[in-house]
Amino acid sequence: MQALELLKSLSPALVTTADLDSSQPYITTAFQYGNGDMVTLFPERAGDAWVLHDAGFTVSLLTASGRELTDARLSALTELCASYEVEFASRRFEISIEEAALESRFRDLVQAIIRADMLRFEAHRQRQNPLEVAFERFLSLNRELSRNVKRNWTDQETDPEGLYPVDYHLNTMVSPRNVFLVGSDSKSQYAAAASAFHRSSGSSMPSLAIFEEKPNVARKNIKRVSRMVDEVAFGIDSDPRIEKFLAAK
Repeated sequence: MQALELLKSLSPALVTTADLDSSQPYITTAFQYGNGDMVTLFPERAGDAWVLHDAGFTVSLLTASGRELTDARLSALTELCASYEVEFASRRFEISIEEAALESRFRDLVQAIIRADMLRFEAHRQRQNPLEVAFERFLSLNRELSRNVKRNWTDQETDPEGLYPVDYHLNTMVSPRNVFLVGSDSKSQYAAAASAFHRSSGSSMPSLAIFEEKPNVARKNIKRVSRMVDEVAFGIDSDPRIEKFLAAK
């Protein structure tokens, strides 16, 4: 089977749109970068074979976010790709298009891309978040609202690769809930992408995004997060929606 015909057979769960009959074929996948853009891949003839690649867009996002491509970071990207058996050449992520295990290899490529995109969020993960301190205090004072609190939690069913960890997963007295603490524009983009990923993976767990009372986050990013989660709150000590969300049936 021809390479482009093989790509047409990909599961609808992996692809949102595609144009594989034009002179510049592409596939828009069902997966997102942290900024909300969909991961788009491009088939291309390479000698007698075909490859599928990201056209260097992932690396462009990294550099646009201020992540200089140092030798150490390039080495990390190369090692990351090797762990998924994905090629990292000329700053592109790519795989060969072959009939055997095509969907599995397609997922490998997308997962490598999303994992690399997570490098853009290194800063907000490394900084101590004042919201985290306040939320830990809130939990200690409201133990009846939650039990078995899990931090930096990933759902092994929908996210076995751990691509989109949740800040707090709370087994409340009603049902499990997810909480994101959003203190920056970078974190807002991550929270929106993570929430979209979990929804697209079939998760029905309610989610809450908590901003500071006077958030240092662009309004457009607050709106983006609001569209992706079930509830938003502003200020851990002053917004009654947090307690209401954790207690709601």
